[in-house]
Amino acid sequence: MLLSQVDEHRETIVDITTLAQDDLVGYTASILNESPERVAVQVRAATPAVVSQYGETAAVAGALFYETNRPSPGFTADLARPAIGDQVSKDITWALAPLFAGQFDEASALMILDRLKGIAQTYVAEADRRTLLTASAADPLSRGIRRYATAGACTFCAYLSTMEAVTYESSEWHKHCNCVNVPSWEENPAPENPHEARWAQSAMDARAELIRLQHELKPDDMRWRNFYKARPDLTVTTKNILRLMRADLGLTH
Repeated sequence: MLLSQVDEHRETIVDITTLAQDDLVGYTASILNESPERVAVQVRAATPAVVSQYGETAAVAGALFYETNRPSPGFTADLARPAIGDQVSKDITWALAPLFAGQFDEASALMILDRLKGIAQTYVAEADRRTLLTASAADPLSRGIRRYATAGACTFCAYLSTMEAVTYESSEWHKHCNCVNVPSWEENPAPENPHEARWAQSAMDARAELIRLQHELKPDDMRWRNFYKARPDLTVTTKNILRLMRADLGLTH
């Protein structure tokens, strides 16, 4: 598979998610002068509708991406239904919280709109990702699905793209994430990410540095459990690895 094909698919999903964001944010902005209760009711109805409409389009794009790159014809990818459930409802509650937090001002409105943009992007893109995962699981020729991050990916995505040889339903994706799932077959493997080796080295260096600092700074008479309580910033956790990677890679997020 060519890198240009991955980039083209990413651009397609970005275009679809952007349309979804514009629809949801434009509608919400037009009703923010109404009472908080009326706004909440209308946004709770509009958000699933937008996610469903554009999620279906994203799922079709994912299926076409899978089928056109599969080295052997005759396989039809099932479309993943956009996720409309409890988590979407919880995210909407979080997005609308500034409506009920006291004085409502322009900053509150911008916060609500930005949060709704993240929700629209997340769940529409998820339909594409889950379509690819479902197709891979049903395809006897598949060698799995990989996360493919862009050159300008955040530290979280850079780290996860080096940690996951294959993505799963449980794989994590943050809001506003433009990483895509990429299928792979023996006869048409996913392209190598030219930045992944640098990210992987940075992750290994960060882990090694945390361990080095632990041994350097822990007093001999202190138990490890007590040391970790006193210095949580030196435990080998994703948060601390990302902090060191961020500094190493010169990233701000």
